[in-house]
Amino acid sequence: MKLFNQITGLVLAGILVSCGASNVEDSKIPQATASSSELVRITDDEAPEFSPKLSKEGQRLLYTTRDDSKSGSERWSIRLKSDVNKPGFSPITDAHCLNPSWHPESKKFLYSYFKGKEPILAISSTESLGITFVAQKGYGEYDNDASYSPDGSRILMSTSIQGKTAIGIVNANGQNFTLIGEGASPVWHPDGEMIAFVKNSGEYAQIYFYNLTNNQITQITSGEFHHLSPTFSPDGSRFVFVSNRDSETFHIYTMRMDGTNLTQLTTGSTTETQPFWGNDGYIYFSSDAGTKKRKTNISGLAGSPLFEIVNFNQGWTYADIWRLKPLLIN
Repeated sequence: MKLFNQITGLVLAGILVSCGASNVEDSKIPQATASSSELVRITDDEAPEFSPKLSKEGQRLLYTTRDDSKSGSERWSIRLKSDVNKPGFSPITDAHCLNPSWHPESKKFLYSYFKGKEPILAISSTESLGITFVAQKGYGEYDNDASYSPDGSRILMSTSIQGKTAIGIVNANGQNFTLIGEGASPVWHPDGEMIAFVKNSGEYAQIYFYNLTNNQITQITSGEFHHLSPTFSPDGSRFVFVSNRDSETFHIYTMRMDGTNLTQLTTGSTTETQPFWGNDGYIYFSSDAGTKKRKTNISGLAGSPLFEIVNFNQGWTYADIWRLKPLLIN
């Protein structure tokens, strides 16, 4: 494994202050808008890094990394930063593992295991070795993006059913799988009674809410641009997502639950994806800052299948984990 060189940077009012050498070109760093502050690069490794998830107590960070010296699903593994504010990391899984999420107790974590014929959901612990499978086979053809409900009793996931991207819920013991319908990137609301997900509306991916109590579906975003990767704030009053609504790249936005108070948090020539709103008040995300060339033709995603839209970053050759603090008006 190549030496991990952790560099901590701090951006206040959009100005980057870094210590040591950096792979990121100064002209290609994420730019914070006036609605955010304390922009910090959390990782700085040659391997691309994605899907940051902060533990409930606000200290440990799980994320996915990709080793392009390998091939296929063997490239993917999960790392753990025991203290998000300090240098260093630990490889927490072997290959074929990606997209982790924490159990509410923040000891176990859930992820997709891709070594077999089909991806299945697996559980491991940060305190011991071993893998436990949620079920002995997949619920669909591509089980992924799984997360525990706030009380730990259910698991929400995306999968593929007869070639179509869909979302479903299963009990934490692996029983009683329920297919909700078409969609991707599902996440729980903190009250456990609602989920957000992404679904195509015409040529563009939009964010929807699904009320688990009355089965009501509400489209929250609209327009001739994509809205992806929703995640709720810890208090459940807002949600964060990425959109290409203002440029040829994706940037981070927040919105109130009723669809009002749209606020842009990043701007510039970089592309941001997979934001996660931590209990520490920061939004963690992956960015292609420092890339030598654009990897994805964003405008060419219009009318694409949902799977291609939500996984547009899979081919990135460079990506780090960053964070920022939103400055929002109540």
